[in-house]
Amino acid sequence: MLWIPIAVSAYFFLALVAIVDKKLLTNRVPEPISYAFYVGLLNIVTLILVPFGFTILDGPLLLFALTAGFSFVIAIYFLYTTLRHSEASRAIPLIGATTPLFILFFTTVLSKTHLTIYEFSAIGLFIAGGLFLSIQQNHADPLFRITHDQVNIKVVVPGILAAFFFACSFFLTEEVFNHSTFISAFIWMRLGNVIAAIFIFTLPSARRVILHTSRKLLPSSKTIFLANQVLGGTGNILLNIAIFLGPVAVINAMQGVEYFFIFLIALFLTAFYPRILRESISPRALLGKLAGIFFIAAGFVLLFLQ
Repeated sequence: MLWIPIAVSAYFFLALVAIVDKKLLTNRVPEPISYAFYVGLLNIVTLILVPFGFTILDGPLLLFALTAGFSFVIAIYFLYTTLRHSEASRAIPLIGATTPLFILFFTTVLSKTHLTIYEFSAIGLFIAGGLFLSIQQNHADPLFRITHDQVNIKVVVPGILAAFFFACSFFLTEEVFNHSTFISAFIWMRLGNVIAAIFIFTLPSARRVILHTSRKLLPSSKTIFLANQVLGGTGNILLNIAIFLGPVAVINAMQGVEYFFIFLIALFLTAFYPRILRESISPRALLGKLAGIFFIAAGFVLLFLQ
């Protein structure tokens, strides 16, 4: 059960990253494609791990590893697109509540993985918690526009696409880890990130946006971005270790912990540092978030009971 505290630690770092991402995308780096490009490209630093156990993977396994990394960057792009149109404490839960559904499909249909009743129930509770944390009414940027009885397409569509590509990445990550050493699998998947960044740069429209963003980016923004990537790198390494040790479907569903951390951080910043981040938290919204946290906590209880 060592993978549980490792996953919780990973989601704490990723919650910090999500908050900074939202700030950068709102005020400093307005284009998600530029952000996704640099996130993917910076993974080239993973090559420093080559002396510590790098090997060449077999053909199909190599393809899985590169595709896992490539899919992750595409998911990041759609994640940042969602963040641009929604609050961090709602965009992340939307994606996190949908991703486990795709992963459950992949693991049960493609890899024939069987979960225990405790694990399956915990996943359901984590998803329910994520939904309660993400669905609110009467916001400036509602997920569901109740008054018009329609879905906010700018949030939901990229959110679901992000969930799909994250699920592909996580599912393939577990498959590669099951047939390779951790270091080799990790390096090859990070190289998949770099390949995705190169692919993005080959697209003329994306390249123009990236070059324009690079020229106008302030030095302070670059510093914040790089520091945030260190946090993100730490979180992703811990998350990959957790996936290496435990079931990917449950670990991904545990992203509800990240929502909890995002909620606490957003609440703290709104109360004491609203110039950094200000989120709309009405009494009704707070009740929904508390219900979500309850479901997530119940999911953890089931995991520890098995």
